[in-house]
Amino acid sequence: MARVVPICLHGDEGRGKRRSQTTVVSWECVLGMVAAPTRCSQCKPTSLPEDNGVGWGGNPLARDLVCNLKGHSFIQHFPLFVLPGTIWKAYKTITHKMLQRVASDFHDLFYHGVEVDGNTWYAAAIGSKGDLKWWSKICHLKRGYENKGKKSDIPHCHACLAGSAGLPAEDLGSSPCWVSTIYKVRPWDVENPPDLDMVPYDTEMPEAFYKHDSFHTLRLGIYRDFCGSVVFMLLHMGYFGPGDIDAKLTAAHNHFHLWQLATHKHAALRSFTKHLLCYKNAKSFPWFNCKGSDCALLVMWIHTLVCGILVGGVPRDHQRPLEVIRDTAAVATDFYGIVVKHNMFLTRDCGSSLVEKGRSFINGYSILAQLSFTFQWCLFAIKPKAHFFRHIVYELESQLARQNQLLLNPLLFDCSQNEDFIGRVCRMARKIDHRVMGVRVLTNYLIKAGLLYDRAVQNKKQRLAA
Repeated sequence: MARVVPICLHGDEGRGKRRSQTTVVSWECVLGMVAAPTRCSQCKPTSLPEDNGVGWGGNPLARDLVCNLKGHSFIQHFPLFVLPGTIWKAYKTITHKMLQRVASDFHDLFYHGVEVDGNTWYAAAIGSKGDLKWWSKICHLKRGYENKGKKSDIPHCHACLAGSAGLPAEDLGSSPCWVSTIYKVRPWDVENPPDLDMVPYDTEMPEAFYKHDSFHTLRLGIYRDFCGSVVFMLLHMGYFGPGDIDAKLTAAHNHFHLWQLATHKHAALRSFTKHLLCYKNAKSFPWFNCKGSDCALLVMWIHTLVCGILVGGVPRDHQRPLEVIRDTAAVATDFYGIVVKHNMFLTRDCGSSLVEKGRSFINGYSILAQLSFTFQWCLFAIKPKAHFFRHIVYELESQLARQNQLLLNPLLFDCSQNEDFIGRVCRMARKIDHRVMGVRVLTNYLIKAGLLYDRAVQNKKQRLAA
């Protein structure tokens, strides 16, 4: 085990030439080499039992392990192949064939390894990262998010049977009804397994190889629905002044701009429009189509805005919705803050605090959805990503229930650094002719990564010398 390297695989599509999509598949070691370990003594659960500082389970090494989300993405993520859109559109199966070849190589790395200086090193894949569209493409899912039924009960979660008759995916309570079905039935046909099926993993639950990503699930998922719905709820309540929807959205953005000036924060949002919030008519559920970093700022702004509204006094029927919005926005920021500020492993106290924040956000979001239904407003949609967020919280709950002394931080499977890597590779690929793109991009990457690595080693030596 001392010479087994834990890795993750990642795939996604980025912007290519002439409005096409470039497919980039990469791998990474999950052990970070840039960030400094942090020591947490602030997480104190309120309702769950405290660990009383026992922590780390007699393994001090685990305390110093960090995730690889710091530093330049080129020195911790390594491309396997790059396919321009003109190729994979002409040859529909080429992506699947390439992934099968990658799976075969990692199969050999797991069982046979590679020899370096007389020692044999092995690679063990602990998960595959990506968005829902990528999973649906490479896993040949027959039970995925795109199969969600509007009139009939259809299971649409690759990890469980949520969505089936009697098992609503919208059940986000403390004991969801779909928990007993997790990893019980494969979400694909046995005759048509995923492209990465050869990668060694747990044969009892192979679908667990495809991890829920906190970045796509939260900042690019339920947080965007939360922010868009809150803005329209406040708009319906009359807190953005008179006029039509466009005028009220302009007033909301003006307040957001003033908040940025006061807090010295900067967002890429230049205005609030119906197009940005994906609002077509009163029957559509609004959500912010913005970057993850902008979404995080929107959540913090909402908390400040609602606190100010409550201090000024509100009508009685507005009191409860505004209080729930305030508390839900606060725990949303706290949850992601705990995730990104901790190391690879969490103590039981830190894990319990994270579970409490996650449960509180889910409960607050559900209450707001119920209140919106009472007011007959199309707000706070319960989408598949809300269900996936409950899976993330449930995984932490399961580790606590198993009496684990160490809990795995969901940050381990976060894709924010991968998105930066995809953007850099695609930017490089757009400058190269598509006929030689695959080879040239990998060559240019190696040159750039070599320079960055030498610079990182030199900077480390200077810090140690100082």
